[in-house]
Amino acid sequence: MLKANDTIDKYHLYTYYTDRADLNLLKKETDLCKRHIDSAFSIKNIFSYDGYELFIRPYYNAKIEFQNQKYNEVIRILKAVPNSYLSKRENENRDFHDYYKLLSQSYMYLGDYNKADVYFEKHLTNIDNQMVFSDSIQLKFKELEKDEFTNRLNSVKSEKRNQNILLVALIVVFIATILVLLLLIKNQTKKSKQKFKQLLTKIEALELNKSKNKPSQKSTKTIKNFDVERILMALKKFEEKELFLKTDCTLASTAKHIKTNTSYLSKVINTEY
Repeated sequence: MLKANDTIDKYHLYTYYTDRADLNLLKKETDLCKRHIDSAFSIKNIFSYDGYELFIRPYYNAKIEFQNQKYNEVIRILKAVPNSYLSKRENENRDFHDYYKLLSQSYMYLGDYNKADVYFEKHLTNIDNQMVFSDSIQLKFKELEKDEFTNRLNSVKSEKRNQNILLVALIVVFIATILVLLLLIKNQTKKSKQKFKQLLTKIEALELNKSKNKPSQKSTKTIKNFDVERILMALKKFEEKELFLKTDCTLASTAKHIKTNTSYLSKVINTEY
């Protein structure tokens, strides 16, 4: 069991928790990582310099948010580190870990490729500043970093391009579907109106034939003007509401709807339509 009895023990305990947090990040165990970081920073009076709170803790918080794919939050946390402190660390050639790399990758996943390039260049410069006499291993590491960044950037760009193409295709299909539906509705309405006109024509023909076969002394009574006006108004509303689209539309049902008889309705249609 680790105990924090003095400064050395506190430092060892702090290192234990941060090492565990690093392992948690590798395994993408963000909840465990957060718990270990909180434990590490609950230890007081370990370091005399201000980077303990100004840089190291935000750095770990940003890495946790990066694992959670909250890239805007990563940028917010890292950009909150005071510029004066960053300049001081650069001048002292102190290790920045993945500070600029995290910023670069976050901007990349958000689609801001210009800023991604800018911060990746800062990351490479940071690697150069940490090199000792152009160490071959460090140079190789730098080349690998460049290749990894280029491949990942191209992959992200390709993925976003494919997403945009898919989105455009879906919009085109949606618009085409709407247009087809509107066209079908228009054609159906046109057919229904033609059907209604054919029905009126049939009624007219039937009534004409009926009147021819009837003796002249048995002709129907003359319809009063106010009845004609009422029937015409009712027929107009019947058309406006497109009630003729109903499959059971007949002379009898139409007469019943406008509250008259089939004889009056036929006569009005024959004389006025």
